[in-house]
Amino acid sequence: MSLRLSAIITLVMTATTLVGCSPQSSNSGLNTSINAGLVLSDASLTPQQKAQKLADASEQLLSAQGFDYANDVADLALSQDTSNEKAQFIKAVLAPIMVQRGIVARVAPLADLDAKAGDSYADALAKIDEQPDSTAKTFITDGQPDIRSEADVQAHLDAMADAFGKIREFAKFNKNAEIVMLGTDIEVPALVARQQALCTVQYFGNYDYKVNCPSQVKMLQTTIDRGDLEVIQQYAAGMELYLSLYNSYDLTGSIKVAQDNATKKGQPAPSAKELLDQLMANPKFATIRAGNGLAKIKALGTDAITGLRWVMSNQSKLCPMGAEDRHNRIGALVNNGICVPSNQQSGINSTVRKVEAALAGSLVPTTMETSAGPVQTVIKPAALLDKPIADLRSIEPLTWSPCGKISSIGDATVGGLFPRSDVNAYLQLDAQKCH
Repeated sequence: MSLRLSAIITLVMTATTLVGCSPQSSNSGLNTSINAGLVLSDASLTPQQKAQKLADASEQLLSAQGFDYANDVADLALSQDTSNEKAQFIKAVLAPIMVQRGIVARVAPLADLDAKAGDSYADALAKIDEQPDSTAKTFITDGQPDIRSEADVQAHLDAMADAFGKIREFAKFNKNAEIVMLGTDIEVPALVARQQALCTVQYFGNYDYKVNCPSQVKMLQTTIDRGDLEVIQQYAAGMELYLSLYNSYDLTGSIKVAQDNATKKGQPAPSAKELLDQLMANPKFATIRAGNGLAKIKALGTDAITGLRWVMSNQSKLCPMGAEDRHNRIGALVNNGICVPSNQQSGINSTVRKVEAALAGSLVPTTMETSAGPVQTVIKPAALLDKPIADLRSIEPLTWSPCGKISSIGDATVGGLFPRSDVNAYLQLDAQKCH
């Protein structure tokens, strides 16, 4: 078990890469003026018309320099018409970025708690300072130093999970939407290259060739429809679930334990048992938190199954070429196709039925890997999904082998996950050998 304060800082700063990179320059020389105030004051427009114009303006601001302004203008569009789908979409996809506002400044107090963390933080600041001044740079550095504790870190991770939840919810509840996004000047080269890749050349013999290219009328736009939204929903759900599962249990006290056990020259690192005992001494540590990922698995799993079945039943539209190909969905966000090979569909359907049964409470045959070899048992995943362990102390007491492995626990069912109460048999078997 390893507890490093620098890892906590790295975790909460990871998403700054979403806004910390420099965009590729464009030679188009585009100079566009966007005045949202004129749109708002135009008495000839209905609220719905204003909302659409503002949403289009927000779309043109989507870049490494303009994303913060795009978020503001999308808010203006929704103030005129809350049902505007493009503005809703822009707000949703920007949510995971917007939650990172000021993150570099916010985590500064954590860097003061540990020398190694301080060094990591100083290195990160130096790299950021080397970057050209930009909206993105200001966005991640302009904030208050308010992330000081485990509770603050976990609250930030909650906010990140909620942000991906906004993308997931938009995709889930707007399945019939068709959103046309126009490319900004930065995106033009990629869109032109995508169009050129669609051209084919046919040879008819005797030096007779024919070049076939689709119409360029819609070359600089991308259409987002249900197929794309299914992909977006499942990607966002995966990110939301990952963050929520990681953040399911309270980590209060872990920073102090990390500080107390910082490796010192000539002193052995604490054993897993010693670390765990120190962590469990804090009554908040290892208690379930509101919004934990375990409580979300059933709902998100059901949504994923529904989406997968829709994709499999619509392969003629989503993958007309029969395999991934740039001609499958010309102009779509996922333009290479959303393909499920026909020779895999039977196996996928079988797996889906097993997952459904597990979510409903069925037992799942499982192989437990131990140092003495694999052992077969069954588990009941729904036991923990329906009633997560509120306090991990409930599975104590623990016993340990001479080489520092857990050899038994007090609750041999692990909260009902092992209905045969046989987990200790596997732990004891595994503890017989020291790696």
